[in-house]
Amino acid sequence: MDDNVGRGAANAPGRGRRRLRQLIALSVLVGAFVAWWHFPSATTLSLESNAAEVFESASSWELITTAATHKDIPNPGPDDPMPPELFHWREILGRVTVEDAGTRRMLTRAFNRGRRGPHNAHMLCFNPRHAIRAALPGGEQMDLLICFECLNYRVYDGDGVTIEIGSIHDSPAATFNRVYRGLGLEIAPDTRSPGSSGN
Repeated sequence: MDDNVGRGAANAPGRGRRRLRQLIALSVLVGAFVAWWHFPSATTLSLESNAAEVFESASSWELITTAATHKDIPNPGPDDPMPPELFHWREILGRVTVEDAGTRRMLTRAFNRGRRGPHNAHMLCFNPRHAIRAALPGGEQMDLLICFECLNYRVYDGDGVTIEIGSIHDSPAATFNRVYRGLGLEIAPDTRSPGSSGN
């Protein structure tokens, strides 16, 4: 018998074991991806900035709904403070404080599932209707505003400075609408089509 044939037959079990290990490794990776997609983090918002730590550490969140567009203020100066009845220069339609961990997990998971990642381009459209404010006892504060109409979000620090802009799918809108409306918050209608429900 040819020696090469003999060696090939002897190495066949080794090759089979290597292929089995590769298949197992591939299966684990695929399973991890599927688990990540279907069960994203429910405790930490997927944000690029350190805002994620503030949202996670805050004992409560304030859920806020706003009018989609800026409120017209007669002749505001560049250093004029924002009127207390406005939220990032938008009319406040409703606000409620949420301490329930289950509600926060639901919103966090929905946001993480829909988030696409950072977006460096200038957004021509930003008409947010949903917002979350988190504050720590030491005074640090972060605001997350989401526009499911324009498919992007922004994060602001306590001074109102934009520290992150990102893209998001519209799939989390149903969860956000259900939670916000369940807490009695009004949501501004979607301006894309007459009579459509708010996003």
